[in-house]
Amino acid sequence: NTDKLVSDFMTGNKFVLSPEDKPLEDVLNSFVKVFPEFISVVGKKQHRGDTIDHHTLEDLQLCLNNPETKTLNEDEQRILFLGVMFHDIAKRESIVDDGHYIPSAHYAKEILKKFPVSVDEKERIYNLILNSHWTVEGKSPKDLAAIFRHHNDFKIAQILCSADTKSAGFIYQPSPRLIDETNSYIDKIHSDGIPLYADNLPLDKSKFPKTQDGVIYLDFSNPDTDLTQYGFKPGTKVKDLNLLCHSSNTTLDQLLPLCDDSKEICLSSSFLNKEMDFQTSFNYGCNVILHSYNPDIALGGMHVGGTGGRRGFEHFKDYLYGENHSSNQFDYTPFRKEIPNFYREKLGLSDEEYTQYIAELDKYDDLDKVDDISLSSGRTVSADETKEAVNNLHEYMFSSYKFKGSYYFNEVVSFQPKIEAVVIPKQQFTLDENNYLSSPSDVKYADTIKTAKENNIPVILV
Repeated sequence: NTDKLVSDFMTGNKFVLSPEDKPLEDVLNSFVKVFPEFISVVGKKQHRGDTIDHHTLEDLQLCLNNPETKTLNEDEQRILFLGVMFHDIAKRESIVDDGHYIPSAHYAKEILKKFPVSVDEKERIYNLILNSHWTVEGKSPKDLAAIFRHHNDFKIAQILCSADTKSAGFIYQPSPRLIDETNSYIDKIHSDGIPLYADNLPLDKSKFPKTQDGVIYLDFSNPDTDLTQYGFKPGTKVKDLNLLCHSSNTTLDQLLPLCDDSKEICLSSSFLNKEMDFQTSFNYGCNVILHSYNPDIALGGMHVGGTGGRRGFEHFKDYLYGENHSSNQFDYTPFRKEIPNFYREKLGLSDEEYTQYIAELDKYDDLDKVDDISLSSGRTVSADETKEAVNNLHEYMFSSYKFKGSYYFNEVVSFQPKIEAVVIPKQQFTLDENNYLSSPSDVKYADTIKTAKENNIPVILV
């Protein structure tokens, strides 16, 4: 049986290392059981003569032995180790494959889709591999800071690069000036960081209802519906959700390519709740819910307007640093500072304290996980203070349409957001007695539902 032979080869083979490497042997065999794709690099020779699997294991060992690795938290160590294991997964055999890190990053992203790794963690692993050759690519400190803006990502990149160059026989010696200037720019980004803490849908969609013809959906039409059974935090009701929502005249099949890994865009959205039915009503094309982690939010506030949605990395940097791109002379600095100034006032933090506060707060992708944050000034911001400030910010953001009318919306601009769900009116989603979906009366929604089904995207009914 060919299938059995392939399965036995992929999952039944074991690595046998020297006795002193027994702990690493156990880790590696456990890894291959979970990620059998790694077998593809076993025995694959590099142009130097060594094999990719041997090189990868040496990289891993060097990372494990690096004292800096012990300063990373558990999530950051996992990002480092998975980045190490996959950073050469697509490298071609016996040639100098200069651009191998690009397909390796994409392969890693696809492989990780099988596992309950958060969207943010997948993005950070992808980004780490994609930029794993940062020391030789001539990127500026400003570029590097924007790339490695997440908490400790630049430290993770340095640990990986140090191991990778040493095991390849090179001297790891990035310029101290490059390191210092990059860290200074990371501090600059943190000085105006935007901790919005928008809600996200559960990572595991297996508990979501599904029609007989395969459409995943959730009914958000009743604000008091308890969502606990669908994998949300216990006690969560529809009226508790605060989501990032994008409305566009672009159809879903046209919008999806903007949010894939091959594009670098800043996408405008609004921070909305059930009161607005998670849609702005500005556009007739498509309403979607976005996932965006705090460090990826470039601009946000009640007064941002007209930023558009299809700007790339260069514009994202302009937003982060409060600078103007040559093709757009509009000054976005006030909009970058609006939410940070709100927090500084609420928490009574100086500029220096806020920079340190955001650097630590960026560790937490979930508000419920936030801990007390101690600053070098001696001030400690308690978890309760942070949660109260976030809740105050949400009220402030929602006041944009409560007091200025139903057609006025706040705006949040994020980099590389992911589409989590599509929003349609409940009346356009009718099921027959056999749980099959009837054709919506509006052809626009029929096309939206079809595209959502094909891409395994939930449909939210409002």
